[in-house]
Amino acid sequence: MLSFRLRGVRVIICFGFAAVWALFCLIRAELALPLLLASLIHELGHAAAMCACGQKLAVLRFWGGGILMIPRRSRMLTWRQEILILLSGPGVNLAVGWVLWLTGSSLAWLHMALGLWNLLPYRNLDGGAVLRCLFPGIRAQMLMTWLVCASTFVLAGACLAAGVRNVQLYAMLGYLFLWELPLAQTERI
Repeated sequence: MLSFRLRGVRVIICFGFAAVWALFCLIRAELALPLLLASLIHELGHAAAMCACGQKLAVLRFWGGGILMIPRRSRMLTWRQEILILLSGPGVNLAVGWVLWLTGSSLAWLHMALGLWNLLPYRNLDGGAVLRCLFPGIRAQMLMTWLVCASTFVLAGACLAAGVRNVQLYAMLGYLFLWELPLAQTERI
């Protein structure tokens, strides 16, 4: 793990990020840089919304599942502000994807896919965090666990039926699904 400070923000680069990045470069080198830029644009969307809500960034963490921003909590946010911040990243990706699509760019699908991917209901994605804001509590967590299981199998099944042979997609789905299992087991206690 590499950790340093940049303008008062703690930046952490975990081994998992470097490993996933290296693997992605080996498998789809032509998309490695555009995907990194799309991810940074996504995070800039979150950062802009954080600033608009009066929050400052404390930690920027690059991990195996992507990039995580942790705000410095100077004051409590309303649930609407939390949701605005959470949806701003995927919203920026979808907007950029739409503009790229209108201009005929072949990278439009990358932004659209990243925006839609982050809206999935997984705990470590923006969609899961939005659901936690909307439905706090244990029952909501159990509902999310079942929703995650269902969406994983539906998404994987739809991709298989459509003939998608993207190993990275299935690996990331499996990773996110396995990440949810400890949550499901703690709720059974």
